[in-house]
Amino acid sequence: MRIAIFSDIHGKILLPFKLVDLYQKETGNKIDFILQCGDMGAYPNIENLDKATIKHAQYDRDELGFHDDFTKTNQEIQSFLDELNIDMICVRGNHEDHDFLDNLEKESSDKSIFPIDVYERVFVCRSGLEQKLETEEEVLNFVGIGRIGDRKGRTENRFIQDYERKEIKKLLKTKNTF
Repeated sequence: MRIAIFSDIHGKILLPFKLVDLYQKETGNKIDFILQCGDMGAYPNIENLDKATIKHAQYDRDELGFHDDFTKTNQEIQSFLDELNIDMICVRGNHEDHDFLDNLEKESSDKSIFPIDVYERVFVCRSGLEQKLETEEEVLNFVGIGRIGDRKGRTENRFIQDYERKEIKKLLKTKNTF
């Protein structure tokens, strides 16, 4: 199994897909999944941008790539993603629209990952739940933990929430491998 790992793409959601496409074309090696390790910049509503994203978007419109390219269908992007046929699995960072993600997570409460984009190619892991990625030959098990860890117990939605802490603690109790 080949996995491409990215982090801190800050709205440039299309970039990992394009880089994986380039890698595959230049090497002939197939990538099975993209893992994105926080700060994806998933802001479907411009009104909900955080201060840092507002600042950077003034000089780089790509910071708004999720809003621009992944909330309404663009046929060119749809065709590209369909041909590439790779999913990106993400964990939350602190630069996301957590209200948006929380609502999607609640709608998909029976799943360990849930799609966040119009093409259903970008998925977010629920914190503390075991994940399984499979190809015909291999299986990768992992646990995604997103948001910001906080020892002060702050409850703002960018920090790990109580229900996520409970899942993580439950997992640690059942697994002696950590």
